[in-house]
Amino acid sequence: MVEQMMKDAFEKRSQDMVEICEKEHNNLYMLFRENLEAIKNQTPDQLDNSIGLLEDLFLQSNTRVMKTAYKIGFKDAQAINKEFINFQG
Repeated sequence: MVEQMMKDAFEKRSQDMVEICEKEHNNLYMLFRENLEAIKNQTPDQLDNSIGLLEDLFLQSNTRVMKTAYKIGFKDAQAINKEFINFQG
């Protein structure tokens, strides 16, 4: 039960981190999107699905990177905390 609560809290905080990073780096996404739209306007309609897929992949990749970075940071903090406790004891 405690393990599930921790897992849920970790997942929620992970999502919080994704939202914070998205807000802080929205300018990069907007630049990407503007360029993607420019490409879309200059290519045949048959490529619209592929261009949409590129945008989805960009967003999914960023989300995964942020969650992975948060997970690694969390594990590092746990390891440092454990070392600190062992050092004191």
